[in-house]
Amino acid sequence: MLKSFAKLDGSRTYTFPSSPGDQTFTTNFKNLVQQSSRIPGADGGVRQYGIGRSPSPYGSIQVTLYLVSSTPAGMQAKRDALNEIVDWGVGILYDTLNGVDRWAVCSISDLTLTENRDKHTDLFQEARLSFDVPEPYWLTQGNQALWDGSNDWDSAIDWDGGSFTTITGSGTLAVTTSGSASTHARFVAKVSGAQTFNQLLIQRLANNAIADEVILQTQMVQNDVIEIDPRRQWVLLNGNDKIANCDVLFPDWLRLLPAVSNSINILLDEASAAIDANVYYYDRYT
Repeated sequence: MLKSFAKLDGSRTYTFPSSPGDQTFTTNFKNLVQQSSRIPGADGGVRQYGIGRSPSPYGSIQVTLYLVSSTPAGMQAKRDALNEIVDWGVGILYDTLNGVDRWAVCSISDLTLTENRDKHTDLFQEARLSFDVPEPYWLTQGNQALWDGSNDWDSAIDWDGGSFTTITGSGTLAVTTSGSASTHARFVAKVSGAQTFNQLLIQRLANNAIADEVILQTQMVQNDVIEIDPRRQWVLLNGNDKIANCDVLFPDWLRLLPAVSNSINILLDEASAAIDANVYYYDRYT
């Protein structure tokens, strides 16, 4: 059941009607974009995505609400409160399942209120809403630190929470997520050793083969802080943009498969160089 839609800055929240029968909604999060080609003179065709998963389309959530009031004046106040969300831009839509919130970052693209006095819409009003969702998944916290957490924001590392693993020269992180869909891995590290290095290689391995790969090539020295975030598509070194110094193997950069142990291989170009590293993620559901 949808609980609320909030402005991205948290300053305003609309709470959806929650009585039985007051709302229905559907998503296209389980839809996939297929791409195939016919083979002249042969049966069937060629699937352009091979044996891999087809990509998801741009996300959409379709909602039907029913506003109920005992007076026409009360109904107009409820319409006005709902109409306000059109002006909010990008926000967070919360879906509560068994007391647990999942959310989608989205914006409203359509709100339709059809007034018909013969059907007493001044007392019982149907509303239809459409939300556009660039990332077509429901999210939960995973191991990310949320904005209302109690982590130390004065530190370049501690605000993320969690424990960091020291990697000297090379090493592997094992990351297990929940959810029902693959998610992006946000890599955060601090250069802890005195040895300067010029290349950071991050790979996700599957059956000892490279499934994803990210390479950062720039000088990194002691106490530098590195953040590589595929979800936001940014690469930062001490807060400075280094995306021009980064190469990736696939458009998703670095993925984590759900409900399995993901092997993240890390390699520095100096054997004595050391970093303290961790991988963060949101769990994603379709």
